[in-house]
Amino acid sequence: MTKFKHNFTCPYCFNQEPIQHIQFRCEGTCPEIEDDDLNKYYGTNVKNAKHITTTIEKIKLTEKILNNKIIAKRVFSPSFTLPRSKYFENLFFYSEYVKKQKRAKCNKCNKESGIIVCPNCHNSLTFDILKGKIKTIALVGTQQSGKSTYIGVLIDQLRNEQKGDDKIETKIGYKISFLPKDRKSPQRYNDDFYLPLFHKNKLISKTKSIVIEEDGTGNPEVVLGNSRPILLNFLNPKNNEEQTFVFYDAAGEDLENTQVQEIVKNYIKMANAVIFLLDPGRFLGVCTEDPKTKDLTTTDFRSPIDVLTLVIDCLHQRYREKIDLPFVFAFSKLDEFDSTLGTYPVLMRSAKSLHKDKYDKNHGDDINESVKQYMQAIRAFPILSCIDSDFEEQSIHFSAFSALGHPPSGDSIVHEIKPYRMEDAVYYILWKFNMIEKS
Repeated sequence: MTKFKHNFTCPYCFNQEPIQHIQFRCEGTCPEIEDDDLNKYYGTNVKNAKHITTTIEKIKLTEKILNNKIIAKRVFSPSFTLPRSKYFENLFFYSEYVKKQKRAKCNKCNKESGIIVCPNCHNSLTFDILKGKIKTIALVGTQQSGKSTYIGVLIDQLRNEQKGDDKIETKIGYKISFLPKDRKSPQRYNDDFYLPLFHKNKLISKTKSIVIEEDGTGNPEVVLGNSRPILLNFLNPKNNEEQTFVFYDAAGEDLENTQVQEIVKNYIKMANAVIFLLDPGRFLGVCTEDPKTKDLTTTDFRSPIDVLTLVIDCLHQRYREKIDLPFVFAFSKLDEFDSTLGTYPVLMRSAKSLHKDKYDKNHGDDINESVKQYMQAIRAFPILSCIDSDFEEQSIHFSAFSALGHPPSGDSIVHEIKPYRMEDAVYYILWKFNMIEKS
């Protein structure tokens, strides 16, 4: 039986809340009202509002004129808190709603509801989230390190590399799908990742920032929903145990923007694992003839060590001494830098025939050693020094991959997408989570 948690973390706004604060959205006869918290989360930009409001919940959009600009407002049934127990701080009373998945009665219309919402952002939650059956994988890296392409291809790999004719169970032994009641994750994945990569054959130009164009007040609008996390459900068919994975693609500029830095820090602090993407072209010891990456070391973007320092500072708020969570340093764009990586043949081997349904630890150790040698060759000494001083040795894993399989031509993908070595980081993390065994 899942152990009850006194607090839960919302996977959408990253706020940690006590269980007593959970709310339900009325499914009865209460009149709909403007939901200020959800409007704040998704913003008032009309185009964005119409794009993101497809959901199983009842939603209406109203458009209003503010300072001569049209703004969007979402209209929902109202939310309500649980009835107060005789002893309001008695956690057992609230835990019963979570463990037994009980429905709550609206304090106005007296109708029951089973729709739980976050008290801070009012996004819908599942009982599994409240029980803590959720793992957040933080995907970070410098600008142009390939984060969006990575997450777009990775999720396609996880969902489509299936065993058998039913296309359900993956080769790692889990049934992987979007959450049944979460309509926004598949919509965002389809619109922002899958269609550009696999249908339009275009690179994803830039990770969406949570700071977007001016709203009706004339000020930049901070919109968490503009870069909403994608949630995947992992079901173990052997014991029917479920685990929700949260994938969040943080924009590089949001790590640097003081206006939203605290929000991004919350996301990193709640992470159960981190995949830190490294672009080989950002290191002085790498030579390439690709004009897109040739001058990356002279751009105004933050260097990898600057971004890593920000991440380490966040994690040290949880770990007073050395950081001890699965942390993968993964070199992207393996196809563009095979002239330098080709001297490490283990990196050029396909991982598909190695891991199968278990984590091939011997092969993982070979990868670790090869990538560490490569980092020394390209003079990535500041990063290696941080690893030695700030991380537990057993928590670190090194990897290198190609999300596309071939270098793009400008912003166009001219060859069929044939990723390789995408599995390494995921297999390592699943093994560290005790979700798969090692071989």
